[in-house]
Amino acid sequence: MSQGNEDKKAYSVGNYFKYAAPGEIIAAGAVLSALSVIVVGVRIWSRIHHKTKVGIDDYLIIPAMLLVCGMAAALINGVDRGAVGYPTPPPPSADPNLVLTYRDPKISLVQKTQFITQILMIASYGFCKLSIIFFYRRIFVVSKKDLFDLMTKGMAILTSAWTIAYLFAMAFNCGTRFWAHWGSYLDLFTYCVGSYHIYESLLISDFILDVIILVLPLPMVWRLHLTLIKKVAITGIFLLGTMATAAAAARLAIFISQINRGFDPTLDVNQSVSTVMYWSMIEAGICIVAACLPTMQRLLRGQSITSVVNSIRSAISLPSFTGSGQRSSGSRSRSRLPPYSGQNGASSNASAQGFARMEERNSEEPPVPLMNVKGGIGKTTTTTVETESRSEHSVGAWNTV
Repeated sequence: MSQGNEDKKAYSVGNYFKYAAPGEIIAAGAVLSALSVIVVGVRIWSRIHHKTKVGIDDYLIIPAMLLVCGMAAALINGVDRGAVGYPTPPPPSADPNLVLTYRDPKISLVQKTQFITQILMIASYGFCKLSIIFFYRRIFVVSKKDLFDLMTKGMAILTSAWTIAYLFAMAFNCGTRFWAHWGSYLDLFTYCVGSYHIYESLLISDFILDVIILVLPLPMVWRLHLTLIKKVAITGIFLLGTMATAAAAARLAIFISQINRGFDPTLDVNQSVSTVMYWSMIEAGICIVAACLPTMQRLLRGQSITSVVNSIRSAISLPSFTGSGQRSSGSRSRSRLPPYSGQNGASSNASAQGFARMEERNSEEPPVPLMNVKGGIGKTTTTTVETESRSEHSVGAWNTV
């Protein structure tokens, strides 16, 4: 039988999924950790540069990013030492007693790496999920005790409880005998009761939480006073998290496949565990990127005076500039601004005066948000807008994230 046929047979009969190669694990760790640092750094810089308040969602993403870097360091170290991603070394003999009590250094290193990455993974997922939830609150929560406010508070409490519970469950699964996590199979069976059930419930609940958090803001997005194209674009940004959810689904499928096969001799334990850690790294890194992209969308827009005015006009639901509605360079008359029917005349005139003054400023000056992150209304010039609908607030908040 040719080598190609042997490989095909081994893959189709012995393996129900593809093992992650050492190079793939290093690439995932290096690229995703570096990308996480970049997007979080740009996110914080964008807040400071545009004089936007750094909120709790921004603070929560920082420890998530550091934990992802810790996961990457642990995985890269394991690959560098010839353990993670490599085949399981065979025991010195086929004696069943020796198989249960044998402790190979490379197997122990994979188990140590697994224990470390599990702890870092759970904490990173928790911080990242909370950051996304509080970002939703920054944009969409207008008044206390409305439905979305209660839903996001409930999800924040649930996510915090999930994180703490699984941190303790995974850390103390073997009691205080932490060495049993990377001990022999006999140590695992003796001191670490229910490890697989705990880990399986962790992966399933993580996937469910991802799906809930992913779809949570979509009804709110489609209530915004935006064009269909903008709604689709914003929905697409939020749905970038589906890549992290897909990674969670792939990891769950691989883990369940391992459990169902039991002590299948064709299953390589080291490579199977390494593959699960590889997909955990992918989910954690993509979660950081997906959490930061909505706040970075402002950098993709031009900061000309037209975009500044359009941003503020959107914040108070004024019609956007059209080709016929744009001013010529020689005109400063506020009468060229379309009327704003959503407020009284004084408010509309005050807004027009504010736009006239803004166009005299430097075109590179960043937008001045009219709304704070909790839905308060800022001043245009001397008049304060008293009332805004939820969608008006959300559009304004989105333009200032």
